[in-house]
Amino acid sequence: MVTGLQSPIQVPNNGTVSVPIATAPVINQGTQVTSIAELASTGQNFEMKVSDLTQSPGTVAFEGITYSLDQLHVHNPSENTLDGRHFPIEMHLVHKRSDSEVLVLAIFFDNGPFNPEFDKVLNAFQKEGTEITIDVNKMLGAGTSRAQLLTFEGSLTTPPFTTGLQWVVSKEIAKVSPEQIARYQNTPQVVTPNNRPVQDLQNRTVTAYF
Repeated sequence: MVTGLQSPIQVPNNGTVSVPIATAPVINQGTQVTSIAELASTGQNFEMKVSDLTQSPGTVAFEGITYSLDQLHVHNPSENTLDGRHFPIEMHLVHKRSDSEVLVLAIFFDNGPFNPEFDKVLNAFQKEGTEITIDVNKMLGAGTSRAQLLTFEGSLTTPPFTTGLQWVVSKEIAKVSPEQIARYQNTPQVVTPNNRPVQDLQNRTVTAYF
């Protein structure tokens, strides 16, 4: 039986509490991130695992801890919702300081113009072992303004659903084209929909920043 504060959740747009922006996460995503396509542990999705640690792949600093980007992957449709709304794509940028200290930066993607950096990820997903260099900042667009972030405690959204993870969700929505969404859905070895159902909020705190 799965217990504890589980993810994903219905994220309230204004959070459940608001605190000064000075305490918000500081996000610094990399512009030259070299990563390699790997089949996820579920066997039904791909992830891009950071493969060149001599570069600065990107970091999130929060509550005195700096987490470094370890891998990113995609869900269709989104796992978390924002005020009850699902988005076509949610990208999870998994940051770690250690195996037990994990922070997930979640970015929603909606229909919009063609996204060249996201297309590099889609190209890599066609064959395991493909290595690419991507500009994560460009791929996300804005996406990292401190005033637009929401934070809460949660879990992995795939087995073993480990709890105690820090989640950071951005209210700034990135864009990909409808054709790119369809291409992800039709990627060999990717099974969609691949979103875990929304879990009980359990009176947890979702923090907004002003």
